[in-house]
Amino acid sequence: MTLHQFCNDSQKDNDATCTKICEWFDVDTSEENQKIISDRIYHYTVRKKSDMESWRRCNIQRREKNYSTIVLNKSSLRQRSKPPKHVLKGFLDLEYRQKRRRLATLNEVLDDFSNSNNTPINQLLGYSLYQRNYNDDKHLAKVGEELYNTNIIETKTSLNLDQTIALKYNLNLTTHDADFMKPFLHEHVYIPNRNRIREISK
Repeated sequence: MTLHQFCNDSQKDNDATCTKICEWFDVDTSEENQKIISDRIYHYTVRKKSDMESWRRCNIQRREKNYSTIVLNKSSLRQRSKPPKHVLKGFLDLEYRQKRRRLATLNEVLDDFSNSNNTPINQLLGYSLYQRNYNDDKHLAKVGEELYNTNIIETKTSLNLDQTIALKYNLNLTTHDADFMKPFLHEHVYIPNRNRIREISK
C-alpha cells in the first residue's frame, strides 16, 4: 500500500480505518493486524502530520506521483487463515457403496487395459499381486502367480492316495485317527475316504 493509498483510506475513526485496510489486503481483522495498522496510522497522521497536510493540499495526480512510497505490505500482516482441507476417509473405513464409487475409475482403467491387452482381469490382478509382493511376501506372490498362470486360486489341497498312506504310516495313525482329522481339515485339505485307503494298503 502506497502512502497515497494509506492517506486516502485513513479516517478519523481508527477502528474503521483498520477494518478498511484489512479488507483492502484481504487479511483477518485480528488484534495483531489492528495494532500494526494503528502504529502506521499514528506514525503518518501524528508524527508526520505535515506530510499528511501536504498530501491534502495536492491534486489527485500529484498525490499518486509524489506519495507512491510503499508504507505497508501485505506480508507485514497476519494472513487470513485457510480453511482446513477435507480429509478423505481411508478405503478400509468406507461402507460398501462408498468403496464401489471410489473404485469406479480404477475399474474402468483395468477394463480398458484388459481389453487392449486381451488379458482377463483376474490374470492381470494376479500378476500385479505377484509383482508387488515378490520381494516382501513370498506367500502372496505365490498366490498371485497361481492366479496369473491358471486364472483361479486353489484354496484346497488334495492328498493323493500315496501321500495319504505316507502321512498315515509316518504319523502312526489308525483309520479312526484319519477319519477324526478329516472334519478339521476338510476346508483346506482333501483326504481320500477310508475305503480307498484300505484298498490300496492291502
